[in-house]
Amino acid sequence: MNTHSLSLAIASIVSAASLTASAAIVYESNPPATWFTWSSYSISGPVSISSRFVLNSSATISGAVVGAWNIHGQSMTSVDWRITTQHFGGTEVAFGTADVVNQFIAPDGYGYDMNKASFSLGAGLSLNAGTYWLQLGSSGADTYWDYVAPGSSEAWVQEFGGTPYRLEDSIDKQIIPGSPSFQLFNTLSPVPEPSEWAAISFGLLGIVWVVKRRFAPACA
Repeated sequence: MNTHSLSLAIASIVSAASLTASAAIVYESNPPATWFTWSSYSISGPVSISSRFVLNSSATISGAVVGAWNIHGQSMTSVDWRITTQHFGGTEVAFGTADVVNQFIAPDGYGYDMNKASFSLGAGLSLNAGTYWLQLGSSGADTYWDYVAPGSSEAWVQEFGGTPYRLEDSIDKQIIPGSPSFQLFNTLSPVPEPSEWAAISFGLLGIVWVVKRRFAPACA
């Protein structure tokens, strides 16, 4: 048996399968290259931020990445999240508490570390096209949600259960229009794309060819 040929064929199928399972960005409030360039606002303790996102078509969301600032040497360990149809109100579509995986980016020079904090939204949250709000509160360390200008979102703050206010209208910060940094992800459809079908077909044909060569003498 031509083991090398069989290995190549199997590798083609595995590679195509891995393409179908890769992650895709459903929504992005700011390009990652612009993260950690402006300001931030607390999402710790009694403070929560709700940031708007718009889906142009239905999608399944399974995870999120947010820009987070933490005191040097600390990091957010878990996050309380909610997805609603209005900031701090409306219909609560989904909620949960998730463990956070932090990717250190750089120190900010003022005693804080900049991290990209990733967390799961469960097995997958199916949303129809429309406008939604991602609400975050953190635990495990004092955490500040990165706020970048410009941005495609809008953010509202609620402190101590009080009346929410728009972050841009905050009187204790000089903030120009912008939005919190975050990305929402889903998993691509398991239906292969044309290029993936080609890889799968190549792999299957390769296996058939190897098997036929292996058993051809027995069939003669």
